Amino acid sequence: MSLYQQLVDKNKHYIDIANSIYKLSLPYPVVKCDITGTNGGWAKSGQWCVNYNPTFLKNHTSHFLINTVGHEIAHLVASKIGGRRHDSIWKSVMHRFGLDSSRTHSYDVTVLPKYVNSTYTYACQCKEHKVTLRIHKSIVSGNSRRCNRCKQYLIFV
Repeated sequence: MSLYQQLVDKNKHYIDIANSIYKLSLPYPVVKCDITGTNGGWAKSGQWCVNYNPTFLKNHTSHFLINTVGHEIAHLVASKIGGRRHDSIWKSVMHRFGLDSSRTHSYDVTVLPKYVNSTYTYACQCKEHKVTLRIHKSIVSGNSRRCNRCKQYLIFV
């Protein structure tokens, strides 16, 4: 069985558990696996869709299929019973799934493609700041950033 099919099946498994526990008739979500960057996954309840990071899936298969998939499906389920983000309802769904309600993963991000881990150096009056590609692009496109300590604008070094 392909890794993608295992991913789809695990999503179905958690939806089936939720339907049984909460007496719902939730459909299976659309499953994508094309996230780049450091996120393990995300869920969009309005589109009834989940998307996962293929690098983490490949490198941490067992843990990923249980924990990350459970985490994202819990978001979909919680959205149908009045929850938002990582609130108490989402935590309750995670508990009912038998999972830890951690908000973040601990996967090794150094295995990601080089561009994901690149940082850009900016400076203010008090120190240098390392920023991600996303923040760098935001600054280049005209959105300024200030240092939290000295309140001066960051300048690209």
